[in-house]
Amino acid sequence: MTGAAAAGPGAGPVLEVAGLRVAFPRGGEVLHGVDLRVAAGECVAVVGGSGAGKSVLARTLVGLAGEGARADVRADRLALLGRDALRFSGRDWRAARGRDVGLVLQDALGSLDPLRTVGAEVGEALAVRRPGAGPAAPRVDRAERVLAALDEAGLPDPAVRARQRPGELSGGMRQRALIASAVVARPPLLVADEPTTALDATVAARVLDLLAGLRDSGTAVVLVTHDLGAVARVADRVLVLQDGRVVEEGPTAAVLGAPREAYTRELVAAARLGDGPGDVAAPGAAVLEGRGLRRVFPLPGGGSLTAVDGVDVAVRAGEAVGLVGESGSGKTTLARLLLAADAPDAGEVLLDGRPWSALPERDRRALRSGIRLVPQDPLGTVDPRLTVRAVLRAALATAPHPSARRDRDAAAAALLARVHLPAEVLDRRPRTLSGGQRQRVAIARALASEPRVLLLDEPVSALDVQVQAAVLDLLVELRRDTGVAMVLVSHDLGVVRRVCDRVLVMSGGRVVEQGPVPEVFGAPAHPVTRDLLAARVV
Repeated sequence: MTGAAAAGPGAGPVLEVAGLRVAFPRGGEVLHGVDLRVAAGECVAVVGGSGAGKSVLARTLVGLAGEGARADVRADRLALLGRDALRFSGRDWRAARGRDVGLVLQDALGSLDPLRTVGAEVGEALAVRRPGAGPAAPRVDRAERVLAALDEAGLPDPAVRARQRPGELSGGMRQRALIASAVVARPPLLVADEPTTALDATVAARVLDLLAGLRDSGTAVVLVTHDLGAVARVADRVLVLQDGRVVEEGPTAAVLGAPREAYTRELVAAARLGDGPGDVAAPGAAVLEGRGLRRVFPLPGGGSLTAVDGVDVAVRAGEAVGLVGESGSGKTTLARLLLAADAPDAGEVLLDGRPWSALPERDRRALRSGIRLVPQDPLGTVDPRLTVRAVLRAALATAPHPSARRDRDAAAAALLARVHLPAEVLDRRPRTLSGGQRQRVAIARALASEPRVLLLDEPVSALDVQVQAAVLDLLVELRRDTGVAMVLVSHDLGVVRRVCDRVLVMSGGRVVEQGPVPEVFGAPAHPVTRDLLAARVV
């Protein structure tokens, strides 16, 4: 018998792992004897720095450790619902995923089929027949449950989103669709790897409440995250991973409130971001301006969505402006318009007071080294066949200093050091890096041309708390030392508070509130701002 009922009182754990070791041919052993037990109705969080092995552990628990590489998985015991998962064939794992164990990965774009609609993706788990449970759910019932799951995961207009493909959704919307696909069949075990990474505060709070509700209804949950606020909100117990080893574990309140190990204390301390950028130079003249910007997208089946509606924004030299709002509010679309990666349907963007969005791309090309984007999805913006060295060497082709162009290997190593990555990363490919490492490579690539304007779309969303704090310190340092202007898109209000001088709050494609960060966050005037601040996980 499968399902939560199979792991009721007196039954064994839903998941039992003892002495788990995972090694890769080129990367060596990544997990070193990990033990983990999760009972029905329990949430266990796995935390640790980038590269600690958290995502490898998550993938191993659902039979995907060797995806894209030959992994050597060994354990004294790896049991799922009492069955020996070490003996599972590929077919056994495919049958178990979605039915017995749901998986939410942090890379939503890479996890969803770009050719299928969101509704088809989410409904796939419901088409699988459970042994001993009769036929799969009828098609009509599946459609209703898909819409209910999309709504439960916080996706607006579920009926419209179900007809769209992943590439038509924002990053936060894709993440919520992925969550819906993992929970729609109500598997007895849910493995969530950074499930709130791309989500704004209000939706993240709703997703965490969803996980808590699943836990309370009997689902066993493994929450892999760098967000200690999320851990405090939903986890019963915590495992702290460092370099593939469990260095501390125990009840959440004890581990986060009075950590025994120095490494855990460092994680907890790093989660407390500073308040404001500190002593930075007064901003100069406007370097990037958007005037009356409007962008409209067609919807499947007719109709349209106004993603940006009459927005004015000005960013001055040396200033950092934060864009916040719920997922789908238009933040990323506005950033793309400012970058001239997309053309406005109305309005214009000016760079140094001169036309920018209205220029033909061939005329913009020579100016692009001065304005760079750090994307939300770094893996989707590079050729996976290239090494990090090749990626950075290409970016350094537009470096302003001849020495950087001549000795690109040395310049590439210096860029990595600037974002706290070792030089040996140069010869690795993006897919072999952790999510946090990939994001830091994306920041290094953007810095290669020493831009005057940096557009950052969720630049630290995939980073663990220690590296996140270091990168935010780096951004403040860049402002102080170079006078670079920044537009920072983030769902994390703490990140905006740490880096930015001013903030624009967006809702429905419009700016509903703006002003200095201390004033807007200290005394919010608009209900959307108040909701974002109230929902922030602390």
